[in-house]
Amino acid sequence: MSLRKSFGVIALGALAGAHAFGCSSTPSNTTNGDDSGLTGSDGGKHEGGVHTDAQAPVCPPADVSTFMPPAYIPAKRTAAACTTAQISAFYDGCLAPNSTMTTCAPFSSTGSTANKACAACIVTPATAMAYGALLEQKGLVSINIPGCMEIKDAMGGLSCAKAYQASEKCNDIACATNCPVTDDASFQAYQQCTQVAATTGCKTFTTAAGCADDEADGGAASICFQGQSFQDLYNNVVPVFCL
Repeated sequence: MSLRKSFGVIALGALAGAHAFGCSSTPSNTTNGDDSGLTGSDGGKHEGGVHTDAQAPVCPPADVSTFMPPAYIPAKRTAAACTTAQISAFYDGCLAPNSTMTTCAPFSSTGSTANKACAACIVTPATAMAYGALLEQKGLVSINIPGCMEIKDAMGGLSCAKAYQASEKCNDIACATNCPVTDDASFQAYQQCTQVAATTGCKTFTTAAGCADDEADGGAASICFQGQSFQDLYNNVVPVFCL
């Protein structure tokens, strides 16, 4: 089971500029692209956080030798914030490859109270004190795998969630400055950078996050890893937070 699924993160498209949800990031002009474009432009394999058969990254990771993980940001579950229909409509209108600001409008500040409450459960900015199902930052939207583990596994999920989130933070610190995401090409470069960072400067944190493999392979939080696309993960993880 792959520890880090590269399709667990997409570039902002119609999420539209993120301002639809009161998020703090500047809108990105990029489109999401199809799911096949989220596995790395070189077609390399991703196993256990290691990217094999990969080309040298366009933008190499920064030095993270002094990186210290910030305090863990806990999960925020809001029961009954969304219906199953709303969860599906949010993906179609705001995250799908053909979504636009117009299709996402029902979940924006001009949408209904119920839709806005649902959107607030699904997406939270990186500056939030607690994270919902998706995390929005720096032109990217990612699945909150650590939070999902925290919620689903009452016994060991929190400790693994902390290790997993620390690994994600290290990879992002290593690549966010050198590889800012502004379009599809820069998104692919960022992805390649984080794959390299995971096996070099952030390797210690990658190793610690290996606990997620046990969760994924039949553990209490296995639902948090099931799927073969961003949409699959979205469909499995968002209900954990918002139904």
